[in-house]
Amino acid sequence: MKNILILILALCITMVSEAATTKTRPGETTKLSEEVDSLASVIDALSRNIQTITETQEMLSARMAETREDYMIFLTDSHETRNWALGIISLIVGAFGVATPILLNHQAKKKSEKALDAVRDLNHNIDNINTGIMSTQNRIDDVAKQINKDREIIDSQLSDITNIKKQVTTLQKRSEASENNARKSQLSAMISRLFSEALKEKDSNRAIELYSRILKLDPQDIDALNNRSIAYSDTKQYQLAMQDAEQYIKLKPDSPNGYAIIGLIYLEQKDYAKAIKYCKEAIHKDPQDIRGYCTLSSVYLESEQWQNLIDIFNIIAKNDQLTAINYNNRAYAYYKLGKLEIALADANESLSMDNDNNSAKASALDTRACIYMAMGSDYYKSALNDLNKAIALDPNLWVLYENRATLYQKIIENTSDSEHKEHYKRLRFADLETFRKQNTCKSNEFTDEE
Repeated sequence: MKNILILILALCITMVSEAATTKTRPGETTKLSEEVDSLASVIDALSRNIQTITETQEMLSARMAETREDYMIFLTDSHETRNWALGIISLIVGAFGVATPILLNHQAKKKSEKALDAVRDLNHNIDNINTGIMSTQNRIDDVAKQINKDREIIDSQLSDITNIKKQVTTLQKRSEASENNARKSQLSAMISRLFSEALKEKDSNRAIELYSRILKLDPQDIDALNNRSIAYSDTKQYQLAMQDAEQYIKLKPDSPNGYAIIGLIYLEQKDYAKAIKYCKEAIHKDPQDIRGYCTLSSVYLESEQWQNLIDIFNIIAKNDQLTAINYNNRAYAYYKLGKLEIALADANESLSMDNDNNSAKASALDTRACIYMAMGSDYYKSALNDLNKAIALDPNLWVLYENRATLYQKIIENTSDSEHKEHYKRLRFADLETFRKQNTCKSNEFTDEE
């Protein structure tokens, strides 16, 4: 029996030793847990199982010691049979206690091996995935390189296209500019030709047509507006003349010319107050511009405001040189005010200036003749000489015949020779008849125009 017990004890010690040897194997699992972090939870569970097995082994060792003590007691116990039974039971219990951790350790080993297999499979899959990722990344890099190459080619082509577009745009602009310049040149040449024709045209209605054609080509041609307004005024179309003048002011509000034109229109209508108002507005816009002064001088001349006329001519003389007509008109104003010496000086100045206008020369001669007549009988001969020259220059200036008839009357009154009286009476009668006929013609022409 002792030998059997010793054999059992040796078997138990071998099993315990084997269990202890098996205990050291979970170290591989610990090492594997360090390599595979993703399976940390499984390894932790295995560690807890190993700890449980260790605690169980310690408990079994304690129980084995107790069993030995019980065995010794059984040996000394007087009731040997009962003690052997208890010993066998204890051994069975001890063997069961030893077998349980061995089974648990075996299950843990299987789990560990499964975990290792899973880790290997996972590593293999990860390697495959990494290989696939690397292959995909290489493909992506190749595609990216190709895309970059294509992008460089496209950028180069786009740059070429952009340069071509710029060149085309530049050429188009040059072409358009050239076409516009050609059109402007043609338009300018056409307007210049029409303007030249209008200036030479003596028929105001025909001049209006030419200026209208210019304004169709260029509605903002202020010179055409200015001249057409004057032409409308000459043909008594005052409303149309006023429209052009107002349009001129809209286009050039700071220019004095538009106001001077309106002043001229009111002068034609004999509305001297409004004419003076607009002429002064023109002068206010630009005191250095001569046009307002000239128009205002015409208003004062026609309205017989002699002193104002002289004052205006004095202002014009400060800003600009007086023309032959200006000197003549100022001479006439001085004549009307009885300042004959000054009047004669202005008349002589007017006649001394180069003037190709026969009507203007004739008018200046007429003015000087009137001054001579006012100076007395000693100047009648000079007056008659001037009137004869004036009629020779402009036979259609009918006021010359009236003034010469007046001079003949003065000569008749100043002579006692009957033959001379009869002679000058016949001359006077002829001039009055000529004056009457021309005056009648003028009256008829005015009626026809009306």
